[in-house]
Amino acid sequence: MMLRSIFALLLCFALAACASPTDRLTSLPASPASSEAGYKLGAGDKVRLLVGGFSNLSTDYRVNDVGTISLPMLGAIKVAGKTTTEVEQELAALMRREELAVNASVNVQIEEYRPFFIMGEVKRPGAYPYVPGMTVLTAITVAGGHTFRANTKAYGINRTENGAIIKGKGTDDTQILPGDTVIVHEAWF
Repeated sequence: MMLRSIFALLLCFALAACASPTDRLTSLPASPASSEAGYKLGAGDKVRLLVGGFSNLSTDYRVNDVGTISLPMLGAIKVAGKTTTEVEQELAALMRREELAVNASVNVQIEEYRPFFIMGEVKRPGAYPYVPGMTVLTAITVAGGHTFRANTKAYGINRTENGAIIKGKGTDDTQILPGDTVIVHEAWF
């Protein structure tokens, strides 16, 4: 009887050791709405700024690695972690405060999202342009598909939220966001 118990315990340990690395990760927080209204800007995003009456401010800007864009007459403006609506309101208020325009009309549009990254058991790992509504499966497809060694049931996803990296797990249908890193692990069997 004691020998059976020890054998059962060893079998449980062996099966736990064979589990995929993604089995020990938490679920990712829910993705925000796919519209631009809920999307928070970050380093690498490209935005188009349209300012009524100010053609020298109306152009494309790339969010730099510290999360700012640099505007003529206004200097560096922190935009990382803010929605396009928040940036519009902040820029309009700044223009009023600097007495550049009494009724500033500002529109911010996302021209290009920062890339997502994919690594592991895919044919072409690397950085790729993000398209709204992407899932893990579409990201894998963009990277050329799985290799023959890939675990096709669960994937690792690293996401940065408020400066902290959150490690989660996902399936083919899990929505990814710009800046996410998708990890396709090797299958054990």
